[in-house]
Amino acid sequence: MSLNTLIYSKLKKNSKNISIEKYISDIQDKVFYIQENDKSTYYKNRIKSLEEGYKELLEIKEFKPINYVSNQLFYTIGMIIIENKIVYLLDDNNQTIKLNTSYTKYSLFSGQVVALKGKNLEGLEIIVDEFYTKPVLDTNFSENKIDFDIKIASGPYYNNNLEPLMKVLEEKKDIIILLGPFITAKDMEEISDPTEGFKRILDMLQKYQRSNISSKIILILSTEDIFTDLLYPQNSYDINSDRIYSFSNPSQFFISDFLFSVTTKDLLLNLYSKEQQNINSEPKERVANNLVFQNSFYPTITDDVVDYNLLSSYLTDTAPNFYIISSKFKPFFKKIGPTYFLNTGFQSKTEYKQMINIEIKGTNIKVEMEAFSEGTELSSKL
Repeated sequence: MSLNTLIYSKLKKNSKNISIEKYISDIQDKVFYIQENDKSTYYKNRIKSLEEGYKELLEIKEFKPINYVSNQLFYTIGMIIIENKIVYLLDDNNQTIKLNTSYTKYSLFSGQVVALKGKNLEGLEIIVDEFYTKPVLDTNFSENKIDFDIKIASGPYYNNNLEPLMKVLEEKKDIIILLGPFITAKDMEEISDPTEGFKRILDMLQKYQRSNISSKIILILSTEDIFTDLLYPQNSYDINSDRIYSFSNPSQFFISDFLFSVTTKDLLLNLYSKEQQNINSEPKERVANNLVFQNSFYPTITDDVVDYNLLSSYLTDTAPNFYIISSKFKPFFKKIGPTYFLNTGFQSKTEYKQMINIEIKGTNIKVEMEAFSEGTELSSKL
């Protein structure tokens, strides 16, 4: 046995066995057209997916239909539709009714599935007494006994000759999660072939792994990546590697037995721009709560081109341990219910970019945010 083989065998024996497994399967067939009934089915599925959670929250056995007429308070459920600042409720039979929100505090957006308590005196509108926006969700409980660390970063990576990626790879980490975009239209000023540009990134990652024998890397593409399709959800990219994983956008996967939900779609900004509210609360926390508790990787109604048929298969049934997103919101992390919500931000210039470090010791978790150019900016054990 050669010296190199002996060294490799010893390193492999001492490496950590950290498993990575898909929770939601990759997209099999892309459909490049949108049918109206796909939207209706998606809306119906979303309402149905949260119905039991709201029943458990309210400790009731059934909801009244939205056209139920009563001068007594009753509970009903549906999806919020806002048109010209007027709020409506859509049910799973595609029926709508106007909501009178004058007597309650609220933060609402089109596409939000809510339960509410109210009265319908004449069948024309529901006078809302209270909105409920946080259903009971199944929670993934970890019994992890392995110590490992994770670094998370988002693109673009190509500015200044891949300087951002080199910064990410300076430290040894057990797991690295890289969010796209990897190759944008702007990067074509530096490279001529986007596929070759992405291959250069893969070569750097494989070189890093040769000196870090136990490391594993997860890649999530973006709709801004010009070497792949632009329709959301996106499929994974075919990579021939045992330790570099490419998952779809969005995706859910386990690292050890911690459940991760990840997307590079800017759902935070999307949701915030559609919000109508009359309460005084911190915007980032409001929208992060909605992303965790709405049970969906696309909870808003927008004019964006998305494949609603595929999104129906991306309705999440369990609150993740970690929800990771890349948004133009300033980078932040918060504990939202059972979930660590992490926004890596989306900054093109290296001096403004942030990375997120997660240190896991058994079931104890520490999260810190690290600036690319200034070292650790803030640290907190959540």
